[in-house]
Amino acid sequence: MSHQPSILKLAAQLEVILRKQIEAEGKLLELLNRKQLALRQAKPTDIGICCELENAAVKQITELEKQRLTIVAEITLLVKPDATEPMKMVAMASCLPEPLRGRLLVLRAMLREKAEHVREQLKVTKQASEKLLQNMHSMVQRVTATVQGAGTYSRPSVARQKAMSVSTFSTTV
Repeated sequence: MSHQPSILKLAAQLEVILRKQIEAEGKLLELLNRKQLALRQAKPTDIGICCELENAAVKQITELEKQRLTIVAEITLLVKPDATEPMKMVAMASCLPEPLRGRLLVLRAMLREKAEHVREQLKVTKQASEKLLQNMHSMVQRVTATVQGAGTYSRPSVARQKAMSVSTFSTTV
C-alpha cells in the first residue's frame, strides 16, 4: 500500500482521539453522578454548577467526535478513494497492522461501553429531575392553596382555581 505511512500516522492520531473520548465520557459520567446526588439532596446551586460543567463536557465530546470522524474519513479516502461514506471502525482496523489494529478495536469497545454507561446515567438523572420537579410543583400548589385559603381538590393533586371561603364564626346549631 503506497499510503501506508500516512495511514499509520492518521491511525495513531485516531488512537489518541479515542483515548481522549473515553476520558471525556468518564468525566461526563462523574458529573452526572454528582448532579444526581445534588438532585437527591435538592441543592439548586450544586445542580446549576453540574449543569454548566456537563455542558462543557458535552461540547468537548462533540469536538472530539468531529475530529474522530475527520480522521476516519481521511483514512477511508486513502484506503478506498472512491468511497461514498466513511469506513466502519472494524473495517478500517482490518487494514492496519498489529498491534495498532488491536489497540483501536479495544479502544472502540471501551468507548462504546463508556457511552452506554453515560446513556444509562442520563436516563436515571432525567427521572430524578422529573421527580424533583413534580415534588416542587406539588409544594407550590400546597403553598398557593394555603396562602389563598383552605384549598380543595377537584381531581387528584389538582387544586381548584377558586379558594373555599373560611370563617371563624358559625351559626349552625
